[in-house]
Amino acid sequence: MKENNLTDQTDEWRRRMMWPCEIEDEALLVMESMKTAGSESGNPFETDIYFVNNSGQTIDNVCYGMGGFITDEDDVVTMSTATERSYEDVKHGEAVRFDFATFFDQDFIISYAFEIKANHLDVTKIQTELAKGGPSSAVLLWADLPGPFKNPDAPTQSLDAIEAAQKFVSTTGKPLAKSIIINKGDLYYGAGDGRLVEQGIHLKRTPKRGGKVMVYEFSNENGDNIYYTVTLIDAKAFIDALKLI
Repeated sequence: MKENNLTDQTDEWRRRMMWPCEIEDEALLVMESMKTAGSESGNPFETDIYFVNNSGQTIDNVCYGMGGFITDEDDVVTMSTATERSYEDVKHGEAVRFDFATFFDQDFIISYAFEIKANHLDVTKIQTELAKGGPSSAVLLWADLPGPFKNPDAPTQSLDAIEAAQKFVSTTGKPLAKSIIINKGDLYYGAGDGRLVEQGIHLKRTPKRGGKVMVYEFSNENGDNIYYTVTLIDAKAFIDALKLI
């Protein structure tokens, strides 16, 4: 059982501070690591693991537990924390230490689990993926991505890619020229932007979630948003639909 000599009967394992490093705005809850000179046993190979609140508001309580396994020849030995550890009133920008990793942890496959109490967050339980030695850094919770595109004339109604294209063409009387060919690669890398501008359509790309998601925002010559999506498939469907009308 991996306990790293942190005794839950005392507060020796507790450590909290304002996190000194920049965190991406959309990363609401983060797990980060920091090498701390003289931490615990003074072992220079130790790395403190922190839970960081970047959600904009105070978290009432965060409770942590750990589990995993190690292989011993043909046997698999499981492990977990004997008791959970928790912090109360974790303020925005504050980091709380819940564990530390050592060089010898590389023999273990480890996952961390968190139980969170906060009225402003929709999530209550988060578990990291299993990783050798345990994950040292991870985004536990991202901010929500933009929802379905809303009809500017009826905000309670959503428009899909084809409906948004039909609305644009019916309003402007300017379908996209059928001779304009824009494939998914053009959309993703921006190679077709000039051809869209010639038709009075501007495309803005905004990377989200550490660059793993792209938001595609289409606007007219006045800068009015005419469609947006977080998928390349729907962005391509919007472009294609502009030519079918």
